[in-house]
Amino acid sequence: MKLLKLDQHSHADERHEQAEGLVVARGEITVSVDGQSFAVKEGGMYVVPAGVLHSVESGSGGVVVIFD
Repeated sequence: MKLLKLDQHSHADERHEQAEGLVVARGEITVSVDGQSFAVKEGGMYVVPAGVLHSVESGSGGVVVIFD
């Protein structure tokens, strides 16, 4: 588990061997997953499947809890 504070900057593409859960504790983020964008609002969650290329787009801000 990790806690990430986002400051409106993008985070580079990455890929993991395991699924990754993103829970937005505060704010709102936009996640790009295999070229599609998904908005995740405060209190929402998105699970990125294992092996899928993903990133956080610029303009995203808040606090995100990441579960590996």
